[in-house]
Amino acid sequence: MSTNPASEPIGAGTTTAVSDTPTTLQDVFDARSNSIGFIRFVLAAMVLVGHSYLLGGFGDEVAWHWTLGQENFGGIAVGGFFVLSGFLITRSYTTTTSVFRFLWQRFLRIFPAFWVCLVVTAFVIGPLIWRTDHGGFSGYLDISRDSPLDYVLRNSRLAMRQYNIGDLLATAPVPRDLNGSLWTLIYELRCYLAVAALGVFGVFRRARGMVLGLTAMLWVLQLVVIAAPGGGGTLMPADLYLVRLSFLFGLGACLFLYRDRVPMDDRAGVLATGLLLLSFRYHVYFVIGQAALAYALLWAGWRLPFRWFDRYGDFSYGLYLYAFPVQQLLAIYPQAVGHGQLWYVLVTFALVVPMSIASYYLVERPFLRLKNAKVPAPLLTLSGRAAAVTQESFRRPRRAPVAAEPAATDTDRHSRDLAAEPTQVSVEP
Repeated sequence: MSTNPASEPIGAGTTTAVSDTPTTLQDVFDARSNSIGFIRFVLAAMVLVGHSYLLGGFGDEVAWHWTLGQENFGGIAVGGFFVLSGFLITRSYTTTTSVFRFLWQRFLRIFPAFWVCLVVTAFVIGPLIWRTDHGGFSGYLDISRDSPLDYVLRNSRLAMRQYNIGDLLATAPVPRDLNGSLWTLIYELRCYLAVAALGVFGVFRRARGMVLGLTAMLWVLQLVVIAAPGGGGTLMPADLYLVRLSFLFGLGACLFLYRDRVPMDDRAGVLATGLLLLSFRYHVYFVIGQAALAYALLWAGWRLPFRWFDRYGDFSYGLYLYAFPVQQLLAIYPQAVGHGQLWYVLVTFALVVPMSIASYYLVERPFLRLKNAKVPAPLLTLSGRAAAVTQESFRRPRRAPVAAEPAATDTDRHSRDLAAEPTQVSVEP
């Protein structure tokens, strides 16, 4: 979701030459001027292109063959999203005055646009598909099983529990699936909650090595599950995607927490990119490729000359939300798929990009303006006390109680929040 400036500067992003003095990620990365917005849009576009193979009926995705069955375009792009989210969200937590405000900002970033997407899919795109299949709109709202309203309500808590509406898309190349991209959002939310939990216990300030250790454990667990699928009995997680995506998120979080020790130069960036490509060809993507991807993305965010790209808004979330249902709609029209995959992709972009812009300006940005809305004083007091208690319980040795300082008022906290806001915000889905 959204990014605030760090408590200490992360550099102005002006280092351009390799010198004898080691340069770190903290030195070169400028939170207000970077190319992450461009990278995120490219990642969302990769998801669209990757889905075009199956949704348009053009056969297996070429990336499956190129990576020897390890990953596809969509999977690589989603991995990139989680890496960047791990970096940005961890940074956001460290600059937010309370856990409740952090969760409030995360809610505003992900839920309103998601809910609107559900409504648009159920009551705009769904009827258009129904009209093509049934010759008109009559009967659509009378669907009793897996109805349009059920689609909105059952999925409203972010976990996708209903992918279809009635018998829509029954004969499509990918049948009965209106938006197969939304499944990743619940994992994103779980990572946000994990950040909040770790932050409340003071891990980011006092025990950042714990985050590194947890990330390493997830990496090992991922490899064990891949090496011995179904092995390990009850010790193995039932959801491999939870492990995989949490690991990628953890990589991004570690890059932020250790930004003062992560060397950053062009040689390392080229090396990471090369290792990523080689990991596909030598079947070691899940061994070294994901870490190479994480470093390469942050290096590209510093080096690529597209800092202006999200000057007028971040449209990647809308692109991610709406690409799949629009592709499914187009898949039932011979005019859209009959001229080949390139035409199908171009038509999809022509429709989805305006929808993404509308999503940002009409939904995302208005709700993001509420992120500094006044939080009720009892919630601020409760969050402050909870953080103090949990952090104190982790201190060794225990210190004798000291007189408490006068509690900050909500007005004081709100003023600090406003002072901490960036002039440019990078947001994440």
